[in-house]
Amino acid sequence: MHLALTAHLGHCCRWVWPRGGMFFWLELPAGCDASALLPTAAARGVVFVPGSAFFAEKPRANTLRLSFATERPESIARGIAALGAALAEMLEASHAVSAVHVGPGSAGVLTSTKSPNPSPDTKLQQEYA
Repeated sequence: MHLALTAHLGHCCRWVWPRGGMFFWLELPAGCDASALLPTAAARGVVFVPGSAFFAEKPRANTLRLSFATERPESIARGIAALGAALAEMLEASHAVSAVHVGPGSAGVLTSTKSPNPSPDTKLQQEYA
């Protein structure tokens, strides 16, 4: 899942590398709402749990939880590509990114003004520890 996240969402999202368990914790770009993204992602065959449900106070609407426990690696790769395309559609509609490339062969690769996430985000890891 980490490789697929890096390929399809690494330019606009941050995530926590799981130290155990079966989930990645993903942070969408500021201003995105995971609950609003869910119907578009579900229409593309991807479901997740919006992260706001996991906060007792001050929920972060731009977070979500992705499971990797029950899917095969090739399904995960296709699912993350579909999630990237759904997010690109949402961001394009809101004009929240500097460039969105969704065309033949792109599988929803995003570019934004946020820095890339080539490895697990240490600061984010600490925020959610």
